[in-house]
Order: sequence, then C-alpha cells, then structure tokens
Amino acid sequence: MYVPKRAGLWPVVMGLGLILGVLVLPLLLGAPSTASAQGPITITGTIYDESGAPLAGADVWAEPYYSGLGGGNTVSDLSGRYTLTVGFTNTYRVGAYKSGYASEYYNDTVAYQMATPVSAPATGIDFYLGPGGDIIGTVSLVGNLVPITMASVNASPNVPNASWGIGGWVQPTGVYTLYGLPPGNYKLDASAPFYVFQFYNNKPTWDTADVVTVTAGTINGPFDFTLQPGGVITGVVYDIVTSLPISGVHVFAENYNAGWWVAGMNTNASGVYTLTGLASGEYRVGVCGHCNGMNYVSVYFDDVLDPVNAARVPVTAPLTTGNVNFALRPGGVITGTVVDGLSGAPMGNVWVDASGINVPYGRGASTDPLGRYEIRGLLAGNYKVSASAPNYVTEFYLEQPTWDMADVVTVTTGTVVSNIDFTLDMGAIITGTVMEEDGVTPIPGAWVAA
Repeated sequence: MYVPKRAGLWPVVMGLGLILGVLVLPLLLGAPSTASAQGPITITGTIYDESGAPLAGADVWAEPYYSGLGGGNTVSDLSGRYTLTVGFTNTYRVGAYKSGYASEYYNDTVAYQMATPVSAPATGIDFYLGPGGDIIGTVSLVGNLVPITMASVNASPNVPNASWGIGGWVQPTGVYTLYGLPPGNYKLDASAPFYVFQFYNNKPTWDTADVVTVTAGTINGPFDFTLQPGGVITGVVYDIVTSLPISGVHVFAENYNAGWWVAGMNTNASGVYTLTGLASGEYRVGVCGHCNGMNYVSVYFDDVLDPVNAARVPVTAPLTTGNVNFALRPGGVITGTVVDGLSGAPMGNVWVDASGINVPYGRGASTDPLGRYEIRGLLAGNYKVSASAPNYVTEFYLEQPTWDMADVVTVTTGTVVSNIDFTLDMGAIITGTVMEEDGVTPIPGAWVAA
C-alpha cells in the first residue's frame, strides 16, 4: 500500500526476475492444487496495447486478494492471450506488465489497493497497457560506495496525497530497477534497516526531494543514493503495577519539531524495543498503550500524556541513546454495540468517541461488522460517549441528542464498562445548488453547513 511520502514496498518476481514493489507478484507455482475433477481453476484474458493490438510476451500474475493460498504467473502468447492456473477458488489481484509499458492491475489501475477483486475461475480479465518507462540507480554506503543489499527504493508520483507508488529491492550489486512506471514526474526514496531514510537527491524530506522524470519507452537514470548509518533509541516498557515487562506493545519516535513519524516497533518478550535508522536530531518517543489489543494508557517519554510536554530525546548518529524507558499504567475500557434504529441490524464502521470531562484526553474506536466496539486504554475518570456515521444522526449516550444532555460514563482503572449501546436513526438530507449572483454559473467546491 501507499503511505504518504513513504510508499509501502512489496517485492515482485516477474518472468525473468523483475522486481516491482507495490505491484506484487508472489511466486506460488508450487502451491498444492485443489483442482476439481472438471480441470484446473484458471483466470483467462487477453493483453492489448492502448490501440487494441494484442501484446505477446507480457507477464501476467495473480495473487490472493485478502489471504490464503493460490496465485501464479504466466506469459501472454502471440495472440496476447493468457491462462493463469491459480489452483484454488479464491479472490485475486491480477496484474500485467511488459517492457516498455506501464504495469497495471485489473481493472485499469496502477494502484495496488485499487485493484478490482477477481473471483476464480474467471474469463475476460483483459488489460490495455499504456506506455511506461523504467528507473535505475544504485544504493550504497556513504563514503565508500559499498552496496547496501537490504535496501529498497520507491517512486511516488509528484502530486499531493498520491495514492500509489512503485518500488523494488536492491540487488547484491547495489543496483535497483523500478519497472513499468507511467510517464510523469516522481519523487524517489530509499530505506534500509539501520540506515537513515533518504529522499533523492540526498534530501531529508518529501518537500525538499528532487523531482525525477520518467519518459515512456526508456530507462531513466541513474538515480543513485548514498545512505548513512542511523542512530538508535532503545529502552524497556513495563507494567507499573506488576513491574513485569510488557511484550508486544508499540513504541514509536517522531521528529520532535516537525512532528512526523520516523520509526516504530513492538517490544520483544523482555519488553525491550530498539528504534534504528535515526538521523541526528531530537525525537518525541511514545507508547501506544491501546494498540495491538493492549489496555494501557498511552504516554510519551518521560511519563507525560500531552505530546507538547514530551521530553526531547537526543540522537547522534550512529550512536545509541539508551534507557528511554516507560512504566505503563493499566487503562479502563468502554464497550457496547451500535444498531440501526429502523431495522435493528448491527452497524459496522461507526465511530464511537469517549470524550473526557475531568480527564485531559479521550479516545475512540470503530465498530466491527457485528456492530461491536471496544475503547481501551482510558484514564480513570468521567466521559461522555457518542456514536456517529454518515447519513445518521449523531447520538450521545444514553439516547441523547447533545453533549450537554448526555449521561456521564465513569471509568475506573483496570475495569470494563459494558453495555454503552447506541441506536442510530437516519438523518434528513438537505440538497441544493450554489451559484454565482447571476443565478446561472455554478460554484464548485463551496462549503455548505447546516
């Protein structure tokens, strides 16, 4: 998936060992088959260029859309036709690539997460590939140009909030190749364990990164990176009541002045965390006490709730800053369900918010498909709880329309307050048109409030 300014990376094996990041090609040809007596389970279609001419020799692959076994890869024949044997009835992402063309997921998207699910067996899964180009370069250690073989490189479109990126892993020689990018402008980034994350051309942020241009039908570059060994922040997280280490709790570091996320990891069985690849500077370090199913109050170092008051943790790369430890206090929990007021059906993806009255912060959670929610890691104190969803009237507990009328929900440390339930009613809809004074010309993007 794509993460703004730091697109996610997925290794891709295609045909002759090509590597695509966000376009993933798992090599699952050896997976066991559950083909029925009627024959293998297949996905078929044809690969064309934009003019409608068939493309021979295009790599085509399928990968499980959600999870499970299956998948496979093949190459289109002289008529552009392909047959993928996937081995399992499942839902798949299907993608295609040919040198000189832009990689694509079905149905007509470059973005991994926007791929249309394909249920196997399936026919008529066709592609019309547009022109594309490749990017090449190297990733090496600053000062001596030794290849960094665990590095990955990502290319993201140079547009605000880009929804996709294409990346790949560096080869043992230190060379990387990104295949099948649509023509246009991109920003590149490189990362590797224990090294400082970097944008091209030796820039620390997205905004300062150089723009590179991809031209269709060409190999663009080289765009080279030299990475610096990063600094380290380490410490232990333990339960303030039992004094025992806490395993699996998430610790993260933010750039103190800019506020952006830099690194994060879960503690090991001994409660120890080690954040690596940090540039020299000051960081805000925190623990997400309610993440990963935990029920602890989230804090920043050194034992503060407000990030503004967090201690500045200095790092001088490549040295280690140690003893950034946390003692977490257990939190309270609020649980309940949300149902539709007309049908009584459970409502998923409803946001339930617990806002503190005599405590400085609140927290929220979304309902699951059965309408259940659980808000963990709450400080002991009094809260007012509300539920809201698009096209529904926001409701405060207990069936109240406003904050002032809402019942108070009291939370104590280490306990669960259950049955804080909601029944949401559909809201009325107001529609209209916003125009200029002439009464004819519409005004796009106008904000209307009621």
